[in-house]
Amino acid sequence: MSVPVVNACMLSALCAPELRRKVPDPEDVDFGEFAIKGKYDAEGGAVVAEKGDLQDRSGAAKDFMSVFSPIAESLAEEAYKCSVLCNSESSGQTSSSEKFFECADSGYRISSDGVDRHQTDSLNLVELHIGKRPDATAFGLKLRKAVPSMIRLGEGWEETVPEAKGLESYSFLLQRVSRGSGHWVLTYGAWEHYGSGRQVAEIRICLGKVHALERDYCLAAFIKCYGPAIRHDKPKRGALPDSARLFVKVINGKADSKAKWELRGQKTKTTLELVGSDPRDSQRVQAGLNDEACKGIKEHNYLKRFVLTFKSRNNTMYYHSKWKTWPSTIEISGDDSDEDLNGTYVRSQCTHVINQSALWIRKEEESSPARYIYIRPNVGRTALDVAVISSTPSYRDQMEICELKDWIPENCLVTKTQTTDAKFIRWKSTDLKMEVPAPSMTMEKPASFQEQIDSKCDPLTLCSLKGLSDGLVKGEFDRHP
Repeated sequence: MSVPVVNACMLSALCAPELRRKVPDPEDVDFGEFAIKGKYDAEGGAVVAEKGDLQDRSGAAKDFMSVFSPIAESLAEEAYKCSVLCNSESSGQTSSSEKFFECADSGYRISSDGVDRHQTDSLNLVELHIGKRPDATAFGLKLRKAVPSMIRLGEGWEETVPEAKGLESYSFLLQRVSRGSGHWVLTYGAWEHYGSGRQVAEIRICLGKVHALERDYCLAAFIKCYGPAIRHDKPKRGALPDSARLFVKVINGKADSKAKWELRGQKTKTTLELVGSDPRDSQRVQAGLNDEACKGIKEHNYLKRFVLTFKSRNNTMYYHSKWKTWPSTIEISGDDSDEDLNGTYVRSQCTHVINQSALWIRKEEESSPARYIYIRPNVGRTALDVAVISSTPSYRDQMEICELKDWIPENCLVTKTQTTDAKFIRWKSTDLKMEVPAPSMTMEKPASFQEQIDSKCDPLTLCSLKGLSDGLVKGEFDRHP
């Protein structure tokens, strides 16, 4: 059985005797008293403020930056050193090696102990000297103790962010501390009915080196609202984007005090010119596909339900006429925005470490930052993969600048398809704040358990909690002798 089922059985065993004492005759039990009321059904599944647990916001609270900036300054480097620095550590183990190798193109890392077990001929490896690594388990406990157990949105979020409606009345409780690639992740969740209902939002806080090939340490926070997916009227399907983000750079041990929250804005459409040259073997050819594979695809009778519902210039049922080649160089022009995407992008030789081995890089210069073209995979398979231009080479960083609509690398080699529609993903700075409320619950430890037994205390108390909200106390059964 799954853990929730086991926990439900244990909870039932604990509550059943109390219910028996409260209602001696089973025929007199009104199970409607113990059911979650459905008076909010008229809201159509929307997030309702009355279901939250912060109806009273009069308590003192600290600013998010004042609490997490010292944490970032003191723990960011340690968080990076004991994070997942090699693919072999993704199962939970930690390599004892003090030296790692990182691909300067894709950001893929390998420990010095595992280099001989990888095909590294195509990777542009550079050496990283990490030094002695802290114990990951001990650091996880240290981080959990250092961060607050609850945070909340400040005032103004509901008015500014449409999908955050109702969330100012919810507390976000720390639910998980986990190791990520180059950083640690703190996940705070908000639930209805004091934690007994559905989850309505989450806040992820990353500490360490958040993005691939990042030089400085950073603390990043992301807010994801589930309202668009749980509403009854036209719910959103597929991956939910983050509604807001915050990046706090830690340079020379000091956190950037001027960092502000950024909100996702409306996507803006434009057109770009992508001209390819110097054709080389495509990913299909590198994988070993030949003319027989192309012929077999054409002879296959596909079902109509697998045909795209929108009109595409690329036939997704068959291979492109230029399927054997991809451009080694892509020249981008036509960008008149502030994102600085124009320039020459050269295809990376990295294979097996990025989606479809498709990565084109514009090198960093003094006057312009690095830019990357790659194909972002749709992990849930709810739609097609999408080519994007990003400031980092990894789709997991979610740092895309624009999406290339209906584009595949072969389009760069055909004159009539070199002009491509693009959607820029905009972020706008805001003065919204997040708060860390003062602890409202305290734990008092009485005399030792043995002393209570010796003095024949009734009832025996392990600890007492003070400051619990009325909503939590109201939902508990009263104990009768």
